[in-house]
Amino acid sequence: MEATGPNPPNLYIKINDSLRYDYGREFFSGLEGTFAKGIAHGNCSPESIPTIYTGVTPDEHGVTGFYESPVQTPTIFDLPRVLPEYSIAYFDHPQDPIVRLLDGPPIKKLTDIEPPFIYIERDLATHVPYGTSWNRILAERELTGDASLNIGVGAENTTRGITTSGPMHSGTPRTNTRT
Repeated sequence: MEATGPNPPNLYIKINDSLRYDYGREFFSGLEGTFAKGIAHGNCSPESIPTIYTGVTPDEHGVTGFYESPVQTPTIFDLPRVLPEYSIAYFDHPQDPIVRLLDGPPIKKLTDIEPPFIYIERDLATHVPYGTSWNRILAERELTGDASLNIGVGAENTTRGITTSGPMHSGTPRTNTRT
């Protein structure tokens, strides 16, 4: 990513934990911005999430479980050293052990940072059996119900978050409607 010109591009990374990459593909392809499929190593969050944040595989970043030391390789949070004009922040479930593994800055909402930004948001609403996320507490029936119910909630959260955000490269902060 290169920060050039008067309005360097914003980068927004949305992680829907346990949601297939092709779910909602037609919808997302019609939005402004550049969208790319991302594949993280394995289907285990303690390995996958640090892989996304570091760009290297578990054998390099060293995380293979929830209760290990923080990653020992540079992460996206180290980018201000080379891109000082960018605000870098993330939003995740605050009690998730992965937050400790990443050893990042305090969790922030997108509305609390200034452009240009690099922002990562992780939503656990689609992660069965959790069924809860920082964004929404589901009813008991939903926690123990059909997995497709939680997938639908995650897709709905993603759709709502992106469609209310405005242009991704406008140089202005997005409006995040979730509380």
